[in-house]
Amino acid sequence: MAGKGQSYIPGSLGTIQNALTIQGNEGTDTAYVDDSGTNANTTFSLTATSLVSSSMGADGIINYDETVDNLNIKAGNGDDTITINATTPACRTTIYGGPANDHFIINEEPWKSSAGHCRRFQHILRRHSDDQRSARRK
Repeated sequence: MAGKGQSYIPGSLGTIQNALTIQGNEGTDTAYVDDSGTNANTTFSLTATSLVSSSMGADGIINYDETVDNLNIKAGNGDDTITINATTPACRTTIYGGPANDHFIINEEPWKSSAGHCRRFQHILRRHSDDQRSARRK
């Protein structure tokens, strides 16, 4: 992710024990959600307005609204499962998987075409890792 350099400290969502709300302002607003310091297998569930992770406490949730233009999520080092239930066209969402075997589940039915292909993710679904970047087109 941008800014990763000598002073980069991997993040953890473990301190989020209650609802955290992110609101943008005028101009382009980017929210960074970093769980890269986590080694456990983690689940993430993304909707158009929220993110929940098993790294967070029982009441942990990150809420965001239409004022957030970019949402960047960085998963940890375990075998993570990222479920995408919805996104919003107004917010560009980028998810970085970690170095292990991550699984992406896309449940965003309204964006599928009649042929069953997910139009919304066509040509933009990419796998990011520290050693390799490859684009995958469906």
